[in-house]
Amino acid sequence: VIATFCPELDDPLRQDQKSSFEFYPNPVTNQQFDIYIPVASETVTIKIIDLLGKEIFSKVSSTLTTNTLTVELPEIPNGIYLIQLKYGTEIQTSLISICQ
Repeated sequence: VIATFCPELDDPLRQDQKSSFEFYPNPVTNQQFDIYIPVASETVTIKIIDLLGKEIFSKVSSTLTTNTLTVELPEIPNGIYLIQLKYGTEIQTSLISICQ
């Protein structure tokens, strides 16, 4: 008998993560990155927050025609930040690294 393990399918915590947003590249190296949003939403709010809780960047996008959104950042110091997305009834947060 051969047993296989597929973490994406066998781990219930990872299955829940499939409905979260994804962004790339991470680290951000050129002031631009793309966000994939798993569900269609008319309005998407993006916030970049430093680790002290100060909002560094905010953008509201409306009328998305695809599930991918390209974000242009202003000059932001290198570091680790929180990225928060609000779309539909979801508010999700992740870490983002900026190395310009």
